[in-house]
Amino acid sequence: MSASMKVVVGMLAGAAGGICGSPADIVNIRMQNDGRMPEHLRRNYKNALGTTARLGRQAGRANGLTPDSLRTATYTEQKG
Repeated sequence: MSASMKVVVGMLAGAAGGICGSPADIVNIRMQNDGRMPEHLRRNYKNALGTTARLGRQAGRANGLTPDSLRTATYTEQKG
């Protein structure tokens, strides 16, 4: 496999990882930070599935996917 093909494959793998991992990362961060907020600002998330559904309704499904996918694509390509 040529070097340029390895770069492309590495970037595609990184982008796919970013697309798959980004929503779970956002849910994790939101749930952890919710307990640290003042009581009147808390969102009171119950579980990961409920948080995912709520974020999908409120923020949209693709919220943050593009920057995260680009970041993981370049990071993965550089590691390879």
